[in-house]
Amino acid sequence: DSEDWNLPDQSGDRPRGIFLSTNEFDPESQLHKARIELLRKIVEEAQTTVSIYPDNAEVVEMLRLPPANVASVAEPMRYSQYLTLSRDHYLIMGFGTNESGGHMIGDAILTKAIYIGGDTSRAIDELIFPDFCISGSSIENPLKQTILLLNDQAAFHETIDKSQKMALQLFSFETVRDRINEFVHFIAASK
Repeated sequence: DSEDWNLPDQSGDRPRGIFLSTNEFDPESQLHKARIELLRKIVEEAQTTVSIYPDNAEVVEMLRLPPANVASVAEPMRYSQYLTLSRDHYLIMGFGTNESGGHMIGDAILTKAIYIGGDTSRAIDELIFPDFCISGSSIENPLKQTILLLNDQAAFHETIDKSQKMALQLFSFETVRDRINEFVHFIAASK
């Protein structure tokens, strides 16, 4: 809801498939293994590509995808460059933990993309992108929903609109400012 953070909508003109942030990747994490499996199946079934940043040879090996379906970006970039790269994709996935994973959802909201492979134990994942969350290690529902979106532009745009409205309702600058004001007034009134 702030013009400084309102990036141009490119949802109809995205040249790439999935953006994967490999920061915080843990090869022992069951959730991360499920995300790798989900990503591989989406790429195979939708015949799309994945862009990996930063480059991570272990993730590339675990994906077991043909080289033509994988693009790795190795060089460091500023946040504005990172957002430009991620904005070129329909879908965003990351390996954040409960403590840090919300930033990837924020990036998806900011770039008007869809965050896939969220964790049902994180409230923000369930609130903004509930149909794309992994429950336990089951990837069936997010796989089905993602394939549907990649084959139906109307459903894709409807999902983007729904996530943007939910984000504005829950996390916009105006909403947060109003909640802080309410809290400050509550504290002042209780003295």
